[in-house]
Amino acid sequence: MIMSGSKVTGVTLQTLDEKSFDHGIVLAQTPKNGLPIPKGYECTYSDLLEFITPKAAEILVQGIRDRIFLPPLSDAGWYTPKYLQHAPKITPADRQIDWREWRAIHIERRYRALDRLWNNIYIEIDKFQRCIFEDIEVVPTPHVILDWLENVHANSSGDIQEDYGKLPEGQKKEEGLLEEEGEEEQGLLERGGGEGEEYENGPVRFIVYKSPQDEPRPQLYINDGDAIIIAARGGESIRVKQMTIEGQSKKAASKVMQSIEERNIWQLKREGVKGLKVEPRGPKIRKIEPNKLLRKIASGPWYT
Repeated sequence: MIMSGSKVTGVTLQTLDEKSFDHGIVLAQTPKNGLPIPKGYECTYSDLLEFITPKAAEILVQGIRDRIFLPPLSDAGWYTPKYLQHAPKITPADRQIDWREWRAIHIERRYRALDRLWNNIYIEIDKFQRCIFEDIEVVPTPHVILDWLENVHANSSGDIQEDYGKLPEGQKKEEGLLEEEGEEEQGLLERGGGEGEEYENGPVRFIVYKSPQDEPRPQLYINDGDAIIIAARGGESIRVKQMTIEGQSKKAASKVMQSIEERNIWQLKREGVKGLKVEPRGPKIRKIEPNKLLRKIASGPWYT
């Protein structure tokens, strides 16, 4: 219910089907308009479980008292098949964030429903570690990221230049975020973190994660005090306040990202008009023709 964004929930009492799961006869059911989900769009799995458990107990006890389980059984279901929502089995893959496919609101819903979401983050070209995102919320995408995507330049090979995180010359700090140096913003983003922290207008950074399709992909982010803000689809982003690298203790998200220097091992490149991709960086290898290589070996002091 939480993952689908539903505003209501309910309880059904049914028989067991001999062959198929969830195909029994409905003996009792909450009213057609359902039960409003508590806390609205802030409801977590624990909140929903706490709310619905006594409701389920009540309908079971009442069904036993009314002896509705005795033949002939009467189908009390009010639903029609076209309005049913399929609830697939939850697997570990449902917690792996797909930044290219999921909008920010979908990520936040999964976080409230499934708790700890994760990605495999590359710490070397051929090595990655599972990174768990803790304490997340949806925020508007900062203009500094939007402006960067609009104005960044790449060379003829598609490489984005080393100063990709800097503001264009003459551009001031983001309007609506910091009116004056040291003044907290009052507009686009609400403050996160401790008192006195300031939102910094860049630089725009990126992490490289292993996608569900096993491809290295970049995702833009900026620091926001102890938190980070990761760009997502649909004009909104995800603020992550804490992160846990597998096998380590939970830390402030910005502290975790300090240990991951993606720009040193990955080259950020344009893909299409506004898309991004990465390629491994490495020393340039000078190509030598085979016959020249043989002559070079023959001229060495080790050749007799």
